[in-house]
Amino acid sequence: MLRVHLVTDVASLGVQEYVTQLRDSLRRLGVEAHIRNWNDRLEQDPLHHFHYSNSTVRIVLPLVRSHGPKVVTVHDVTPINPVYRRVVAPVLFRLMQSKFDHMILHTKHGRDVLQKYIPDSACWPISIIPHGTHIRTHGDRGEILRRYGICTDAVVLLAAGDLKKAKGILQVLAAFDALPESIKLAARLLLVGRLVDRDVRSRIEDVGHPGVRYLGFLPRQELLDLLYASDALLSFRVTTMGETSGPVAYALGAGTPILGSDIASTREVAGPAGLYCSPDVPAINRLLRTFISNANLRDELGRRAVDVGSRYEWSKVSLDHLALYKEVVGGSNSGKDTSRHPIQGQA
Repeated sequence: MLRVHLVTDVASLGVQEYVTQLRDSLRRLGVEAHIRNWNDRLEQDPLHHFHYSNSTVRIVLPLVRSHGPKVVTVHDVTPINPVYRRVVAPVLFRLMQSKFDHMILHTKHGRDVLQKYIPDSACWPISIIPHGTHIRTHGDRGEILRRYGICTDAVVLLAAGDLKKAKGILQVLAAFDALPESIKLAARLLLVGRLVDRDVRSRIEDVGHPGVRYLGFLPRQELLDLLYASDALLSFRVTTMGETSGPVAYALGAGTPILGSDIASTREVAGPAGLYCSPDVPAINRLLRTFISNANLRDELGRRAVDVGSRYEWSKVSLDHLALYKEVVGGSNSGKDTSRHPIQGQA
């Protein structure tokens, strides 16, 4: 039986959630998969699969110390801080590359960002395996919305994750506030997650319109329920550093389309299941107005989201991981930059 230890840092909630779902999916395939924290004593026998966000630099150390076959997934390719990005990140990536057998990125966009800062990474063994999601095809939308006191006739827009300036929350609030009152009354803007920036916290606290609700940080199942009950997930990043987005994958798995910025990997992942614009207030305002006012458009995007989401089902994504593990353990890891699971726009 193949043994795999998934090594991560519990400080990153998104990565921890991803690793948990990957472990459970691998176990259903007969893999002996376990989660290990970066500072645990690592055994030599199993394959170690390290998971990094750009905030967990310290787990590079166990990668260097560990023995045996090693795979690395980088969930956020480079940090936003420009000095760190130009000076520190390339050193750490090259150190990782000298120790791992294979790297996984979630998007071609992330790979392109990596090659921009580290050109020789084009020769590294890299596979594109997208973020996995569970498929949800039924549920009582009305009951979920009533749980939060939301009218079931409302067009529900959800922004989820770390609520911060880099994810365009200030622009979204301003764009929603500038909608005509008749359109604004037909919609509800729900904000779910941690308030990371002081400016975002202050702006949300000052919102006086009943159509905007901050629901705080919700348990995973409640967030998944809201994703299913919402008409769209908002993902208007104003910067792009090769990131992936768990909420985007989860929304597609629930058949919920994406309204997002056209500068990041969102279009690559959501494809025809989304509407896109530049992350400025006038453009977001026009897009929200179009979406809220057009029921036929919302229905069509919802149907597309069901189709796109099915491509990222965990049962398929875990098979891609298993195939890669077997190659690495078997010593046939010779290919560079392969895409094992097609993303939107890939052949």
